[in-house]
Amino acid sequence: MITKTITHSPAGVKNPADTLKEAYLLRRERNKAYSLNAFAQDMGISKSFLSRVLSGERPVSMKLAIQISVALDFDEAQSRTLLFSVIQFSSKNAKISKKVKARLQKEFEDSSEIAPIIYTTVDLERFKVMSHWYHFALINLTRIKGFKSTPTWIAKKLGITVLETRDAIERLIALDLLQEVDGILRASPHPFLNVKTQKSELAVRNFHEQMITKAKDELKKTSPEAFNRRLINGITFTCAKDQIELIKNKIDKFQDELLALIENSESEELYQMNVQFFPLTKDNGELK
Repeated sequence: MITKTITHSPAGVKNPADTLKEAYLLRRERNKAYSLNAFAQDMGISKSFLSRVLSGERPVSMKLAIQISVALDFDEAQSRTLLFSVIQFSSKNAKISKKVKARLQKEFEDSSEIAPIIYTTVDLERFKVMSHWYHFALINLTRIKGFKSTPTWIAKKLGITVLETRDAIERLIALDLLQEVDGILRASPHPFLNVKTQKSELAVRNFHEQMITKAKDELKKTSPEAFNRRLINGITFTCAKDQIELIKNKIDKFQDELLALIENSESEELYQMNVQFFPLTKDNGELK
């Protein structure tokens, strides 16, 4: 189960070293014992060579980028972005054919996933502390045009109490998800966040239930303005059991595409998108 929330968007094309640093940090988030030596071994290169790459002393060749993409099991978007960054930051003397450059350039520009969405995993225990819906909303709220850092303004904007707002601010600062500089609140420079679990967890279920309840409350609004500001629809269909994981992956990919689509736009509104995909027929085992 993944709970995604956007905190900030990576802008522009990263150089290959930064792309690899993000890949390393993502693995280290999942395993605190994961080292640069293990990262180098996973890519099939020496630690000293990796250090020179990460410091910018050694460029990443196209051949090495392909090797890394395969070794780290990058998906199509991640591989494309790494290869394109190699082209963008390679020297004029680099041996890369013009046809390859042109093809990757076109694929990169045509793709809605201009940069792969790199997520930082929030561990479950930390998520439990901030599982009330307004914590993630507050992080994102700092990015909209006209944001004000006063608890009164935030509380009114989110429809919560000033006390809840103050508690949430203190909690998010303690978790290093918010920063306060000279009285101004800003989201900390983290990549996109997700909460990934291997089984159903109460804190995650409660979070989704809160958001579904808010969607139900929104559905009760009947004014033309409210109707035009939302989209709540659904489809009922049949599928084969072996298509379930494929459908889940398609939905997950669509969410990443949506984030990539809006990453460079000026934020003026705060939105939530819920996606529910569940069976309407009963399982013979009566799963609970």
